[in-house]
Amino acid sequence: MQYLKRILPFTLTFIVGIALGGFFGLFQPRAVQRGEFVLRSSGDHGRRHHGYRGCKKSTPVIHTYEPNTHYTKEAWAKGVTGTVRLRVTFGADGEVKEVVPVLRLPYGLTEEAEKVAWAAKFIPATESGEPVTVTKEMDYVFSLNDRMAAGL
Repeated sequence: MQYLKRILPFTLTFIVGIALGGFFGLFQPRAVQRGEFVLRSSGDHGRRHHGYRGCKKSTPVIHTYEPNTHYTKEAWAKGVTGTVRLRVTFGADGEVKEVVPVLRLPYGLTEEAEKVAWAAKFIPATESGEPVTVTKEMDYVFSLNDRMAAGL
């Protein structure tokens, strides 16, 4: 009985939604090509308005390796925590091109994050199937609690 009380409202809502959707023409079958953006309005009478059509798939930068950050002795002794934000330029050739600090931390933590960013390995981003150079902001978090819990 409990199960029926829980599932019945959902089932009824689902059935009513399907019925109303069919009535208002929301569930009309149509062939849409991959990468095609279709805008529909109540007065379009089956016509399609193309917002864009992707000719090939675009992908973001895919990180394959990034070493861990390490506290400097001075930063550990002073109990410094926070985030280092770096603006990193990932080249189309698979190499890091530029690392610029946006948010800094003292006692060598910014330099440690920069070292990690330069050592990163990645697969370049693509647009229309071609590798491209992109710039992203990367955050490197330094937290004493995480390190202590891990026994570091």
